[in-house]
Amino acid sequence: MKITNYILAALAVSLLISCASTTRYLNGKSEWYRELHREGWAEDGGDSEVINQVIKNIKNKNNGTSNYYDRHTSQYTVGNWNYEWDQVATKAENNNNYLQATIYSSIAAYPFVNMDKHAQLSYKKALINYKKAVEKGGFNLEYIPLSSEKGDMQVALHLPENKDKDPRPVIIMTNGSDKVLTYLYPFYRDYFSLQGWAMISFDLPGIGANSLIQQDPSNTNSIHQRVLQFIKDDPRLDENSIALVGKSFGGHSAAKMAFTDQDDLSAVVSWCGVINRPFKNLRFSAHKAPPMTKDAFISRFSLSEEALYQRGHELALSEKFLGKVQTSVPILAINHGNDKLSPLGDMKLLKMSSKAGEVIVIDEDNTEGHCSSDMPSLQQIIPWLTQYL
Repeated sequence: MKITNYILAALAVSLLISCASTTRYLNGKSEWYRELHREGWAEDGGDSEVINQVIKNIKNKNNGTSNYYDRHTSQYTVGNWNYEWDQVATKAENNNNYLQATIYSSIAAYPFVNMDKHAQLSYKKALINYKKAVEKGGFNLEYIPLSSEKGDMQVALHLPENKDKDPRPVIIMTNGSDKVLTYLYPFYRDYFSLQGWAMISFDLPGIGANSLIQQDPSNTNSIHQRVLQFIKDDPRLDENSIALVGKSFGGHSAAKMAFTDQDDLSAVVSWCGVINRPFKNLRFSAHKAPPMTKDAFISRFSLSEEALYQRGHELALSEKFLGKVQTSVPILAINHGNDKLSPLGDMKLLKMSSKAGEVIVIDEDNTEGHCSSDMPSLQQIIPWLTQYL
């Protein structure tokens, strides 16, 4: 069936965007280079009034320019994206509000493409305050350095303070390609920890703490596989009770692991996973994508732009797995029903490719764009996971 240009343009955005409406990009050039995740940043721990005020300040300072509001002031001063977010991050940190400081510093470094010294410093501060926020909440957090043939990487291990139940089931949780690990604390605090589970999270290759790890279309799950080795060597973690939860492009790696590493996994959740259709014609999709999305996607790989287009079809999981083999790992594909970026057809294909596959559509979620809302999704994900952990 022929896919219209409109749908392909929408699909292109899914290459990197985690959870935001893409409508304004389809209606012409945006005034902003960055996608503004106002509601998502607030859900992750930011203050809505602060978020809206900073965005307003940047717009007012750069209004009238022919350039993007968030790129016009390139020097680190008033009106500069990085500078404005750093100011509110410092204020939150001084008030011991470490979670808000984490979110604002993470936004300052966003979108994690060609990070200059200010963006790098902002994300380092985000990681420091993230640890303080987690520990202030009564949990333990360890940053674990790991090495592999792909390079040095860092992952974050979240643990309850109570050690009586060790070894613990462990969730390997990853976000999409524009959201780093420092956004994930509410997921652990409000959901995974209540089950007594540990959580390992990390930045996908090419961004954040793992920005130096560039990947090839054939090895997008390299960090996931190295984390599996770490779990087997840590006595606090139950190597026989491991589940992957991946959101957006993180759902791509999670779904792929269900086939490449099925002997080591108890369950996999692909949450609005971008797993197949957008990669069928990557060149066309990338050229229809907004500039930030295209830049970020290309920066994640070790290939030239042209070479990536030539091999982009390898990212489609139907090339080797979906509809061709069936894994023994239980897989849940979950999303709302209106996501052209992670379509129901791909979700059903993933279900059919597992001996214990399931699709959950969040009917009551009226979200437009990519990814279902956090709360209704997690309220379905947690009881599903408890069957297997």
